Amino acid sequence: MEALSGIAAISSLAPQAAGSVAEGGEPTGFAAVFDAQVEGVNQDLSRAETQLQRLAAGQPVELHDVMISLETARISVMTVIQVRNKLVEAYQELSRMQV
Repeated sequence: MEALSGIAAISSLAPQAAGSVAEGGEPTGFAAVFDAQVEGVNQDLSRAETQLQRLAAGQPVELHDVMISLETARISVMTVIQVRNKLVEAYQELSRMQV
């Protein structure tokens, strides 16, 4: 009976941890962090695209700034892809587990 009460205590905490909300009303947790990271990647991509368009239009922009923003965007995208790959691998590993 003690084991069952321990499981009930753990399961009662699970919904709070998964859907916790910060004081400002913003959700916290993995989904919120992942959304913030994807938004950051989107900003990096748009910044690189804007600088590249300015360079192509002949506007005064430093070439090294364009290259740095392009490389930052590339690294951001590659990081998100690797995180996605690790999440897929973890899901596949969990789905192979016998319960």
